Amino acid sequence: MNLIIQKKSIPEFLELEKSVIDADKNLDQMFETWKILDNFFRQDFYEKDFIWRWTYFHLYVRLTWKIIDALSDEDLVRLTGRQVFMAIIQDIDVLDRLLWIWALNKANKNNLVSFYLKIKTVFLESEEVVGRLQENDVFLKNLVSEYILLQKRGGDSMEEAVFISKLKQIFFPAEIEARIYVDQDVAVGRFLELINFFQEMDDKKIWFVVDMFSDPEKYNKTENDTDVVSEDQLSAPVEVAKDSTPQSIAPAEIKSQIESQFPKNTNGEFENIEAVLSRLEELAAQYNDPRIAEMMYFDEQAGMFKWNI
Repeated sequence: MNLIIQKKSIPEFLELEKSVIDADKNLDQMFETWKILDNFFRQDFYEKDFIWRWTYFHLYVRLTWKIIDALSDEDLVRLTGRQVFMAIIQDIDVLDRLLWIWALNKANKNNLVSFYLKIKTVFLESEEVVGRLQENDVFLKNLVSEYILLQKRGGDSMEEAVFISKLKQIFFPAEIEARIYVDQDVAVGRFLELINFFQEMDDKKIWFVVDMFSDPEKYNKTENDTDVVSEDQLSAPVEVAKDSTPQSIAPAEIKSQIESQFPKNTNGEFENIEAVLSRLEELAAQYNDPRIAEMMYFDEQAGMFKWNI
C-alpha cells in the first residue's frame, strides 16, 4: 500500500490502519508497507518512535513482527532494542518469536551464539521509552536494571507486587486504551520472562535451549531408544541447508501452538479471539498458505469460534 505519513488522531489512524491491513493481503505487500515505515523511522531513532508510538510506530511494530521471518539478522538486531515493549503490548509473544528465529540459525552454532548475544545486548541496554512516570520518560533499560536488582536483592513478594503495579501504571496509560490489545498480567509476565531468559541464558546454553525448543522429541527419548541423542552429538556442528525457512506446517502443530500461547476462559473459549485470528493470519502469510487463516470459524449455532480442522 502506498502509505503517506501524516499526523492523525488515534480514531482517524484506526481507520487508516484497518485499510492498510485490508489492503496488504500477502507477505510482499506487507513488506512494501513495512519498508515505507522503516525508511521513516530509521532516522531519529527513539525520539521519533515515542512521538508516533500510538499511530505509525504502532503499525510499524505490528508489521515487523508479522514479517519477521523475511527480515535479515541485522534488521532484527537493529529493531529489537526499540520495538520489544510495543510488541509486547500488542499481545505478541516476543520470546516465542525469537526462539523460532534462532531455531532457523542453529545450523551454525557460532553464528547463533553471536546473533543471540547481540539481541540480548540491545534488549538489556534498550533506550526505548516505554512511558512516563511523574512527567519523566521511563526507559526500558532502567526497568530491566531495576528488576534485576530486585531479583539479586532477593526482594519479597510485596516488593515484587509493588514493582509489577508500577509496570502496569507505566505500560497502560488510560488515555490510550483503544490501542491496548493484551491482558495486563500477560504483558507484564512476558516482559519479566524476557528479562529472566536473557539473565539466565549464556553463550554456552543458548544452542541447546534453541535446539530443544525446535526439536523437543530429540530430548524426550528414553534410554532404551536406539537413536537417543548424546551430549557429544548435541555439541557437534550441525550441517543443514542454508535456506532453512519453513516451507510448511501441519494443522495440528498450529493448533497446538495457538492453544499453548493463548489463554481460555472457563467456557473453553479464547479470551482474546482477535489476537488468535491475527496470529493465524500471520502464520498464513509466513507459510504462504491462506488455508491457515481459515482454521477457525464462528459457529453461529454454538455462538463461539471453533477449530476448522
